[in-house]
Amino acid sequence: EDNINYKAHSFIATAQEQAKHYATNHVVMTMGMDFHFRDAPKWFRNMDYLIEYVNSLQAVGMKVNMFYSTPTCYLHSLHESNKSWTKQQSDFFPYASGRHEYWTGYFTSRPALKYHARRANAFLQACKQLVALADVENADTLTLKKAVGVVQHHDGITGTEKQHVSDDYSKMLYQGYELCEVNMLLFYCFL
Repeated sequence: EDNINYKAHSFIATAQEQAKHYATNHVVMTMGMDFHFRDAPKWFRNMDYLIEYVNSLQAVGMKVNMFYSTPTCYLHSLHESNKSWTKQQSDFFPYASGRHEYWTGYFTSRPALKYHARRANAFLQACKQLVALADVENADTLTLKKAVGVVQHHDGITGTEKQHVSDDYSKMLYQGYELCEVNMLLFYCFL
């Protein structure tokens, strides 16, 4: 709370700079990043402080209105502006994040991990169906559910993660797969 004035003015300066690249006065300021915002209540509380403080500056002439929104609301406001928009005819690939840093590998990289992710998900669905059919309580499908979910991360399923992360994904899938496999054998006994 002590640095709210600094944070608010820093945020406003960033928003005003970003606004130069927008066709309307609606500016998107996305929040979030990999491995950040793990304590959601804390982050939302801080965002609430920032929003309240920034909006309070309207009383002294600041022409910024900050609020939580969604992509749908943002696109609605763009539509309401009655502005005509150009159409993008080509695609945006390959993406480059820097000089000589092209992101083309996600089409072909880590095919074994992608195969195992698809196979593990199919196995998970079969395991969940057997759990339902056998009417078994406390079946351990959570380990595989979590592993399949984690691998869907934008760096996971695309294959752009580092090798040690890929190894960890494979290990999680294997451990979850093993537990579901044991459970499936037990579930057959209930059918």
